[in-house]
Parts: sequence; C-alpha cells; structure tokens
Amino acid sequence: MKKRQSFDKAFKAKVVLEALRGELTIQEIAKKFDVHPNQISLWKKQAIESLPKIFERPNKKTETERESEEKHDDALTTLGMMKIENEFLKKKYVAALLLTIVRDRSVLIERIHTKMNIAWQCQALGISRSMAYYARERMVSRPVIYFRKYITGRDTSLLQEF
Repeated sequence: MKKRQSFDKAFKAKVVLEALRGELTIQEIAKKFDVHPNQISLWKKQAIESLPKIFERPNKKTETERESEEKHDDALTTLGMMKIENEFLKKKYVAALLLTIVRDRSVLIERIHTKMNIAWQCQALGISRSMAYYARERMVSRPVIYFRKYITGRDTSLLQEF
C-alpha cells in the first residue's frame, strides 16, 4: 500500500501558478510534478476562491461589526440624552410639582441651556413648545417668581432674561 502524500504550501503554490499560467495542460502539470490531476484542479479552485481575500484590507470591519457599533453608538447617544434630561428635571422637579398649571410650568424653561434646546425642555416638562414662547409675552404670577428664585438663586421678578 502506498503512503499518503502531503505537500507543503510552497509546492502547492508553485503547482497552482503553473496551472493558472495556462501554458501546460493539467495532465502535463500532473505528470511534471507527480501529482494527481484532480488534486491540481482542487488547489487551483481553492486559490481562485481565496484571491479576493488576499487583497482585502486586514482592518476592514464586517457588516455585523459595523451594525453592532452603530447600535452601540445609538445606545450611548440615547443614554447621554437621558442623562442631560434627568439633570434638567432634577433641578426643576420641586417647582414642577408645585406648578400644576401648565402655563406656569413654561417659566421653568431656560432660554440659554447649553445642552438642551427649548423643544426638548418643553417635552421634558410636558408642555407644548408654543407655550414656551407664549410665556415671554405675559407677566408671571407671584408664586412662579418665588419658584424661579428658589431654583436659580436669583430674583427674576422682572422678565429681563427673556
């Protein structure tokens, strides 16, 4: 019984290159290198299939990796937005509980907030955005002035900050 042959990768590459050149037939190459023709065809097929992988960038991410990173980034963005909203609402919580009238809650909106725009603040306080702008035109009731002073630490009886 004949011992099973094993070939190293350099020999396989040499045989496949000969087959890819096309100067000799598979039969002639098999005779030249003492390898079965089916084996040469198999190596040639494997080489052709793996050629695109050779030219692929090594640090290129797969589609699933990119999707998981996008989901992770979205989750972090949502978490950051929730933290900002939570900080805003912590400051406004006591006053918002005491101000049951919706139009009075509109005075809790900070016009110049670095991280939350007015629409976002209105949504967090549960009022419509138009109420935030309507509050600029009217005078504020006495309890609201006290709440503002409590929250901000300064007297806002005159609507100078608008």
